[in-house]
Amino acid sequence: MLASRGLTLPHSRPIVATSSCVYALLACAVCGCGDERPTHFLPKTVDHVAAAVIGGSPVGEHDFPAVAAMGGCTATLVNPRLVVYAAHCGTATADVHFGAHADTPERTVATQRCSSFPNTHLGDGTDLAYCILAEPVLDIEPERILAGCELEDFKVGDPAIVVGFGIDKQGGVFGEKRAAELPVSSLGDEMFLARGSADTCRGDSGGPVFAERREPDGGRQRRLVGVTSVGTDPVCGRGIGHYINLTRKIDWLEEDSQLDVTPCFDHGTWSPTAECLATRATLPAVPRSITDSDAG
Repeated sequence: MLASRGLTLPHSRPIVATSSCVYALLACAVCGCGDERPTHFLPKTVDHVAAAVIGGSPVGEHDFPAVAAMGGCTATLVNPRLVVYAAHCGTATADVHFGAHADTPERTVATQRCSSFPNTHLGDGTDLAYCILAEPVLDIEPERILAGCELEDFKVGDPAIVVGFGIDKQGGVFGEKRAAELPVSSLGDEMFLARGSADTCRGDSGGPVFAERREPDGGRQRRLVGVTSVGTDPVCGRGIGHYINLTRKIDWLEEDSQLDVTPCFDHGTWSPTAECLATRATLPAVPRSITDSDAG
């Protein structure tokens, strides 16, 4: 069964840690495995989360500034006028809140219009939506989506980082930006992460999955590769987390929004613009999750 990970629905999930085996919060895909996809939803309430469960770690006040809170979910700025998130969070959100804490945002920006992927469903890689902002956010660097020749270096086994504003314990409150690292275990229209000591939970829906890219000059930059979607268990920290492979939705995103989210490429061909050359976002240090393979 699939349980959504946004606070706006009764079936949700954020970054939580568990005492044993868990599927982490990241955007990874089934990629042709033989498992049947669940077709029913299970409610997930805060009461179902085990006592004193904590996941990931709070980020610094200025880490991941493009990751925002909206409508009980998490979103990511990918263009000064555009944020991406999970479609099941809804398309009626009026505002996007930037800052480390959702309840005391550094800035709130109104949305102009929001739209979801055509015929969107949970568990098949289409749980994706975007909002165009009423005014551009010019002092926060948008996250770059992995694209073009960069995709050749992204593979199963690479570390990935998930970020979200979701709850992290029983009785927890949505609103603190947290992050965790887990290795990618599968890639397709959806992505999956290896089982470990962290997981997404309620309020992390729509949040980003990042990968690190090593540049030819030796530098390291982060790239946005996925969006947190749903889980197969109503209890955070159990079951399988589903994450949208955003790199496979770029064409739709640009065509439908009429905005450029790949400033370094033109239809997959290297063609850097000024916005591309200005992008230098790096990954802050994030504690690595303990996976099943680590534990033996």
